[in-house]
Amino acid sequence: MRSHAPVASALVFAAVVAGRVDAQIQTQPTAVDNSAEVDTELEEIVIRGQRRPPWGELRTEIERAERVVFARFNEINSTDDFDIICRGYRGSTYNETCTSRSGRDFQNRLGTADAQGNQGLVWLLIAQAEARERQRNDEMRRLVATDEQLREAVVSLGQAQLVHDLSFGNRTLSRQVSANLGQLPYNAELLFEVIMGNDAWQHPLTQRTFTIADVSGEIRELEFDCIQGNERVDYEMGVDWTLPANRTECVLQVDAKKGTTFRLYEF
Repeated sequence: MRSHAPVASALVFAAVVAGRVDAQIQTQPTAVDNSAEVDTELEEIVIRGQRRPPWGELRTEIERAERVVFARFNEINSTDDFDIICRGYRGSTYNETCTSRSGRDFQNRLGTADAQGNQGLVWLLIAQAEARERQRNDEMRRLVATDEQLREAVVSLGQAQLVHDLSFGNRTLSRQVSANLGQLPYNAELLFEVIMGNDAWQHPLTQRTFTIADVSGEIRELEFDCIQGNERVDYEMGVDWTLPANRTECVLQVDAKKGTTFRLYEF
């Protein structure tokens, strides 16, 4: 098991950039190539025809990719205080803690201040640590933009994390499907394919009428979050929903069982 220091978490700033690597197939849908067939199977966005690797193998791959990112970042950053140091120890399980040099100093000083009951100093140290964290995040962004080796390492980390999440169904994934020969089924304006993970799927509606079809699994509830307020409704198969004229800028949230797949048509 790996643990991270709460203020100097190594993945906090790595994910700032790595998260962008797979953003195109996470909860915010993006258009696919216009030449794509409209009947493309949703399963094509997950890993097919391969044995799902054991969880331990995937975590090991992520940790290996993290170490490459940390090593390159430590080599080229502007101050040793930003360096990320990982140390492991063995007990009933293997544990590895990653923190920055400044983060270790923060933990020591925070423990002393807390033991002395000096709450003013505690809050000051926390504010200083948060400012330092933002500086390190900015440093990571800058270096990823200018250093090819670090950028490639961050991309590899993002891909390893994505393989893990796809293999174990953690993320809710969606994509917009483009029209074949200029027309979507049922003359829809927009079509999205979704596979549910742990989180609800959120989608800003651009049309006033929509339907959810081709459901495999269980959709529990729909929620409309509009400027005028929220409203929850039970999902009904084969129903077209039309937003009232007095509802504007609505975001649809779909609550469904993990692994459920469906299509959203907007008209």
